[in-house]
Amino acid sequence: MRRAVAAQRDVWPKVVEVPYAPSPGAAPFVTLGYRELATDLLWVRVVGYFGGEDDTAEGIRGLVDAMIALDPMYARSYEWGARAVEWAEGGATQADRQWAVAMLERGYSLHPTRWKIPYLAGQIYILDLETEDPAQKSAWQARGVELIDRAVRMPGAMQGGATLAAHVRSQLGQHERAVRDLEELISSTSDAKARGKLIAKLAALRNENAQVLAEEFDFYRRQFLDARLRALPEADDAMYILVGEPPKPYIDLGDLAVGGEQPRGLDEENVFEPLEY
Repeated sequence: MRRAVAAQRDVWPKVVEVPYAPSPGAAPFVTLGYRELATDLLWVRVVGYFGGEDDTAEGIRGLVDAMIALDPMYARSYEWGARAVEWAEGGATQADRQWAVAMLERGYSLHPTRWKIPYLAGQIYILDLETEDPAQKSAWQARGVELIDRAVRMPGAMQGGATLAAHVRSQLGQHERAVRDLEELISSTSDAKARGKLIAKLAALRNENAQVLAEEFDFYRRQFLDARLRALPEADDAMYILVGEPPKPYIDLGDLAVGGEQPRGLDEENVFEPLEY
């Protein structure tokens, strides 16, 4: 009899209780002004709740929303919350993913120097959001590429995401911009592994050999370093690009005759022709 009852109980639908979390509007009031303490307690609660057998995306969202309402400057809430809803028991719905990117967008506006926030939002826009509307899909992908582009240019950012952005740009008809962005990132990346991935992606976009392309970038990199060390050995790369070559200690009549080097940003048709004698 006991076995029969236990077997019948096992087939009953599982009842999951969502942990209590104050609504974002009520959270500042029910905590009686102890915002930081309440945020810490909610953080302990949500970390303990996540990973259990009964955790749900709904429960995580409620706790994270309350934390952000109490302390929007706690940046980890945005990054952790967006990842946790994806791995909760039962997975995430499209509504959960749209909540995640909306939360990350808000986090990015408050923490514009934390590269992980726009990087993660860009990934969700590109890879996770689904719709039957082609225009909406293109808009999401374009926003995702924009966010990843910004993220990979921040100090300490992971450069590998640029390959994803470049791939999506090429699909959106932005092939030239994808190539230009990759060339810029390759020139400014010091991580050898990330640089190799970027060069491989650029080679595929330009239909060229990756090894030859890497040697070409190395050649121009050496030329740049030689010029910087000759002109401004005490400056770093960024300062040399900003300042440029120091002025000559004498008047070069040849430069006066031909107009010197072409100014940056000007088209060839806007540059004066050399003087003829």
